[in-house]
Amino acid sequence: MVHLQKVYERYRDKGLLVLGISLDRQPERARRRTRELSVDYPVANGSGSALERDYGSS
Repeated sequence: MVHLQKVYERYRDKGLLVLGISLDRQPERARRRTRELSVDYPVANGSGSALERDYGSS
């Protein structure tokens, strides 16, 4: 996440959009982690979604 944050900061004014997807089954834990890492791009909860089924771990 930290590397994506740096890229986002560098290029967001040029139109780059970064969207993180958390597969954590405990959304509060994911929110806490993004705060700890000072992530300010959007992070969606994908737990239980088709994304998790298709690309996530079991």
